[in-house]
Formats: sequence, C-alpha cells, structure tokens
Amino acid sequence: MNVTITGHDGIFMIKRNDVVEYFARHRPVVLRWNKQSDTMNLSALNIGASKGRTYDRILISFLK
Repeated sequence: MNVTITGHDGIFMIKRNDVVEYFARHRPVVLRWNKQSDTMNLSALNIGASKGRTYDRILISFLK
C-alpha cells in the first residue's frame, strides 16, 4: 500500500562504518534479534516486540 516515492525506497545493506551516519540521516527504528545483538549503542527494540507495528524506516541489527 506504499505509494509514496521518497528516493530512498527498498532494502539496503549498510556497512558497519556507515551505521551511525545512516541513523543520523534517516532516523530508522532500530530492531534487534535479542539483547545480545550489537546495536552500536543506538536505542533498539527487540524484533518480537515490534510485531504488528508499522514503521517508515527500520534498521535491523544482526551484529554480535
């Protein structure tokens, strides 16, 4: 149902060195697998807790 084109649409892999800059520019909600996931000190929400919610942008941390 997303019909708005923003110029930054799709799925992207962000290099670890670029995460802080990406976060500052796009302000995504950071999702993590569990508390042990490295979110680089960014505030994060467990993936399970986000079930049923909708966000404009997310950043998923799979880093350990």
